[in-house]
Amino acid sequence: VMNLAIIRSLQSCDGTTPLSHIIEYISDRTVVIMQDQYTAFVSDGVDCEAGDWLPRRRLNHNIDRKLVLPKLECCLPLEAKVSSEWKVHDNVFYKHRGGLVNCFGLKRYIPPGWHFATILSETDDKVDLSVDCNYDSHVKWVVRGASRGELINIEFLDQTWMMPKKFEEAQVALAKRYVYLDYSIPANTIVTARRGSENSHALVLDWRDFDWNDLLEDLEDRVDSFVGAHVPVRWLDDEEDFVPSHEILEPRAKPGTFPKSLGAIKEGEEHFWARTALLESISSGGKVLCSAESERGTSTLTAFWPEEGEWYDAKSLCLDSMSLDVLATHARFR
Repeated sequence: VMNLAIIRSLQSCDGTTPLSHIIEYISDRTVVIMQDQYTAFVSDGVDCEAGDWLPRRRLNHNIDRKLVLPKLECCLPLEAKVSSEWKVHDNVFYKHRGGLVNCFGLKRYIPPGWHFATILSETDDKVDLSVDCNYDSHVKWVVRGASRGELINIEFLDQTWMMPKKFEEAQVALAKRYVYLDYSIPANTIVTARRGSENSHALVLDWRDFDWNDLLEDLEDRVDSFVGAHVPVRWLDDEEDFVPSHEILEPRAKPGTFPKSLGAIKEGEEHFWARTALLESISSGGKVLCSAESERGTSTLTAFWPEEGEWYDAKSLCLDSMSLDVLATHARFR
């Protein structure tokens, strides 16, 4: 509601500025003021190839002034700027100004916003990037010749979101019931799913928007025997639910390797399958747990802690000894 009010207020000052420019401005201000990402997305089925995906307001001929939106470069803090010592494989945030991108041969419209990116090559003051869409993990594209002014360093913006209340506690509680959060269907996707004896439409919720505290309170009263992948959704009547992935009929979630029923889990294997549930959740989000020794050649690391904005000496953990609580923290990180 607040963002809509800002957009309408800005539009009322000028009848000629497209909403996409205003969203770019709000995205930049969110970066500078809140050190966070502002996300706009286009629903499936919306045709954006004809032009600007956000309509202009009807021109008001009584308005003779042009709305001037300040450039991000004018107000970007020094600590947000990328280092001059960037190198291949470094991570940054890239400013996409809106438009069609080539995703594995398919054209996709991506609204203005900041996206996580990896440097593929660099020459002088330009870099080539592999960009990950900030609202759909299945969308990636390559940018050639990005300039320094289009980038923000990873420490300034990454990993700064506030975790939902009781999120990590809920992931551990679910894992002990051999249930896990499935990230394979992107947030804001409209799905068809079974609801009781009928099929109904629902919106897949971003895990950061789901009420995990309510789920924890209801967990003891749930009598279903479903195990494995579940997806947070909101039905058309605004009721939130945690739906088994196999009950989502369209689009289908990616199949996991988890047992289909409790009967497949033998006595004495409870901890193994609870741990496996969290590992499956991590995998469904496109992440992989790996050994620092095999990836970096050392177990002695330097790690950035976003809450304090500082780097600390650290040692990698043995993957086999990681607790459920530690595994559940993965959502803090990309």
